[in-house]
Amino acid sequence: MRLKLLSKNSNRWLIGLAFAALAITGGITVHAISQFGQDRSRSSSKSVETALPKVAALGRLEPEAEVIKLFAPLALDGDRIAQLLIKEGEQVKAGQVVAILDSRDKLAVAVAGIAFADMLIFVQMGFQDALYESATQPHRLLEADLVMTNPQFQTLFSVKSFSRERLYQALSHEGVQSVSYVYIGSGQWKNPETRINRAILIWGVDPEAPSLNLPEVKQNPTQLKLLNRVLFDRAGRPEYGAIADAVQKHGTLEVELNRQNIQVIGLFTVGSSFAADGNVITSHSTFLKLFPERQPNQIEVGLIKLKPGVDPTQVQAQLNKELSPDVRVLTPQGFAAVEKYYWESQGAIGFIFGLGVIVGFIVGIVIVYQILYSDVSDHLPEYATLKAMGYSDGYLLGVLFQEALLLAALGYVPGFLIAITLYQVTYAVTLLPVAMSLLRAITVFVITIMMCGFSGAVAMRKLQSADPADVF
Repeated sequence: MRLKLLSKNSNRWLIGLAFAALAITGGITVHAISQFGQDRSRSSSKSVETALPKVAALGRLEPEAEVIKLFAPLALDGDRIAQLLIKEGEQVKAGQVVAILDSRDKLAVAVAGIAFADMLIFVQMGFQDALYESATQPHRLLEADLVMTNPQFQTLFSVKSFSRERLYQALSHEGVQSVSYVYIGSGQWKNPETRINRAILIWGVDPEAPSLNLPEVKQNPTQLKLLNRVLFDRAGRPEYGAIADAVQKHGTLEVELNRQNIQVIGLFTVGSSFAADGNVITSHSTFLKLFPERQPNQIEVGLIKLKPGVDPTQVQAQLNKELSPDVRVLTPQGFAAVEKYYWESQGAIGFIFGLGVIVGFIVGIVIVYQILYSDVSDHLPEYATLKAMGYSDGYLLGVLFQEALLLAALGYVPGFLIAITLYQVTYAVTLLPVAMSLLRAITVFVITIMMCGFSGAVAMRKLQSADPADVF
């Protein structure tokens, strides 16, 4: 019908007349406005007002230069002023804060929630790494290229012994330079002040042979060889007593170990762990005296020193092939890896800390999701309007991810600082090697971004349901 109307001559004439009238009216309007501006500039002092004709016109305004798009910040929509920082008529400067909105509390709650989740992850990962660090610290102190153990070895706390003869058989290998061995056992240390017994790890070494990479052991070989002489770990738990202070003050201290009187002649530093609260180093003879039921030919750890230029991996494979299956030869790194694997898989402590990291991650996802979902719900009309204007779900998802990343960055900083404080407090109380590492800081930051990104993706479902027809 519309085509038929346009095809008539009378209708075409009316349309042409309308366009002509529109052009004439537009010209008159432009001329009147320009004349009005010129008259005002020439005689601005005249008091007589000239009545302006009212003109109505159809048309479109286009800027001569670029188009500047202005958008009101969605995050401030619906917020109220909680505190006004300026007075009426007061001059302000660029960048000056003029008011505080009540959304500050909402943002603070969001940041606190993410900081709590990050702090929980930091603490769990820090304690887990401290567990592995403290458990494998003695392994890294062994002066050996290869280590011989019982094939059933899992942890130093319940180490199994093997025949010393196997270690001497390894000495016949052309690549082996020397061998030594270490006794390991758990004894009862009596606090000289409280008289309370506490378990302690006892190391029996040969002071004149390579054993533990500790300067105190190498500095006192003659004194340590004497019977009933020991070195005490100054980094052990304080429940053992003020041993370090007494030794530093008097030089020696007589204590009771395994119901026998011994003399502490020096100190060293290893530190406590989840398996042992402290350590004592003594000679082979003193160790066998403290454990009279032990057989001298049954040892816990064999230390093998290789000749210069010999490949440890090759000698390890040859010894494992040549020796009896009742022993196993490992590198020092492999020896420590066995201990770490025990705490990762067999021990319940490693599982608990790993579970804590997962729980912290889930808690962070829930907190961020609730924050983003609430924000989307509060600004659903704005998001619906954007969709009506042609913005895709991908664009809106990008906006939501930007908000999620901003929350991740703001929440990570206080969580990081709180974690460092907790690490220092934990070390002061437990003497566990808990400290912040660069790798852990980066790992938790990546986890935080993943946590917030996942929450933003879940909250996107609310955005997809935004429909202008339903909202308005």
